[in-house]
Amino acid sequence: MGKKLYKYMGAEILNMAFAKNGFCSLKCSYPRDYNDPYELFLTISFHQTPDVLAFYKEVVNEIGQYPTTCFSKSPIVTPMWAHYANNGTGFVIEIDEDKLSNHIDHKGLDDVAYQDEARSEIESSLQMAYQIGKPRHLMFLRQAAYYAAYFTKSSCWNYELERRLIV
Repeated sequence: MGKKLYKYMGAEILNMAFAKNGFCSLKCSYPRDYNDPYELFLTISFHQTPDVLAFYKEVVNEIGQYPTTCFSKSPIVTPMWAHYANNGTGFVIEIDEDKLSNHIDHKGLDDVAYQDEARSEIESSLQMAYQIGKPRHLMFLRQAAYYAAYFTKSSCWNYELERRLIV
């Protein structure tokens, strides 16, 4: 038996989620539409020169916008019931992660890392890419920024126990 994922939903979308017999539709969003405006910039310190920050912003702006859906690893997170299931009047569906992975071609499925501090490995990649400018350093920075953009949130959200699926 595989891991279980939980999707909280409001009752008003029940018919949309199960509109087709035998299927469940899941809402996806793009990173630019995330509810935490700081999510894409959690990975570096803002104590950089304006030129370095502008360079990083360019890298972040190049991150592909892929549809993403979010799950919780628990069906009993009270704030999730309040935020995503209309104050407990909605529902939560349980999804077998292995079966989901077998039915959806995806670019990634992973736990969200919750943090409030800059990530030293990304800061190091940023400095290398900015100062040295070799293509490999820029590639490493882009990869790190991509992963961080999709799988990093501020620690104030850690109650969500989130896993994200990028399609």
